[in-house]
Amino acid sequence: MAFPSRYPGHCSCGLPISIGEMICKDATTGRYVHTTCIGVAPVAVKVYHDKRQASDDVERWAALGLLTVAGMDPDRASVNNGVGFSKHDGDFGHAMAERIAANQNMTDRQWAAVVKLATKYRRQIGPMPAPDSNLDSCLCGGVFEFSRSCGAKVCNVCREHKGLARCYCGWSASGMDGYAELVEMGETIEPD
Repeated sequence: MAFPSRYPGHCSCGLPISIGEMICKDATTGRYVHTTCIGVAPVAVKVYHDKRQASDDVERWAALGLLTVAGMDPDRASVNNGVGFSKHDGDFGHAMAERIAANQNMTDRQWAAVVKLATKYRRQIGPMPAPDSNLDSCLCGGVFEFSRSCGAKVCNVCREHKGLARCYCGWSASGMDGYAELVEMGETIEPD
């Protein structure tokens, strides 16, 4: 099943679908809806990923590297001096460096582009650190990372929670509302 690559709009309940919410495609209407708004288990679920800060040593290396290369390129490639970005990479490189300097969050795709660009300029910024081999790998190819919001190890790609069937943050392996499932099972969950 194909999922929208951009904001899917509003649910049939009238509320907008926000980043981080679990949605599915309603077979009767063809619209994307909150999983909690339909009474059947969804066929497929997509979790919209939130923007984030650098999550590992490689992304932190790439962020610092782009700041370094941008700092060496005040002329924005108007002079061929062998340092800084090329004319081709200049606009994007400076835009990403400005986002990093402003401490703005970025999507997984933006972080991948930052790492790719920093790798191209590794002679100016130094070699990329080895990826952390102590990280847990998910079956989808992602990596389980500790989530401060729910206290579980969560895959950075598919959002699976390691060793859990459901979580109070709302995630559930069934695709339904994990929080509601826990309450239904009799769990006592203290409010934040």
